[in-house]
Amino acid sequence: MSSENVKQQVQGHLRILAALLVLALVSGLTSMVSDAPLIAVVMAVAAVQGALILVFLMHAKGEGPLIQSLLAFSAFFLIILFLFTQLGLSDTIEGTESLAAPAAHSDAGASEEH
Repeated sequence: MSSENVKQQVQGHLRILAALLVLALVSGLTSMVSDAPLIAVVMAVAAVQGALILVFLMHAKGEGPLIQSLLAFSAFFLIILFLFTQLGLSDTIEGTESLAAPAAHSDAGASEEH
């Protein structure tokens, strides 16, 4: 392997690292802003991060057709799971949107009379 080829591969890996760091920052900032409407954005960013790692760092782009078809099936299954997650977020039981969590009793044992 020539020195130029190694330098080119290292530059490619550094670009992937920079993209992953930017995507991690986007995911972190998005999750801090709000919870429900931005879950789709966080899941999409995670899918892109996984695809970058799989294709470039795990060298899946050079695999044979059997491996690539299994990866395509996995991506299809991931999309189905993401759709189920979005459907679950939008389909709530009527009347439960405003229910608050019950308050915990911190002095439950102290107020008990014997």
